[in-house]
Amino acid sequence: MTRLQYDQLGKPIQALQSGITQRVSVGGASVASSAFAAKTRAVRIVSTTACHYCVGEAPEATTDHAYLPAEVVEFVAVNGGDKIAFVQAASAGTAWITEAD
Repeated sequence: MTRLQYDQLGKPIQALQSGITQRVSVGGASVASSAFAAKTRAVRIVSTTACHYCVGEAPEATTDHAYLPAEVVEFVAVNGGDKIAFVQAASAGTAWITEAD
């Protein structure tokens, strides 16, 4: 069940419950996360390096997929059982994926 969070003025703000966090090495070859929990509908992603990513049951990221700049947080819609794959844009790094409810 979704519950709204409120700021000090009583206005609703976006807030998601954090779940499991995974770490994926980002390099020259596509690397995918583990499958997300059945109830997961969104993930929060961030990477130490600029990279490209894609989501699916068996994703293979290429430089033709969505671009994620280094150190930028992005929320991505997913389905339970999906995985997310990353490939570097220029240099290697680490990506973190946090499941959200």
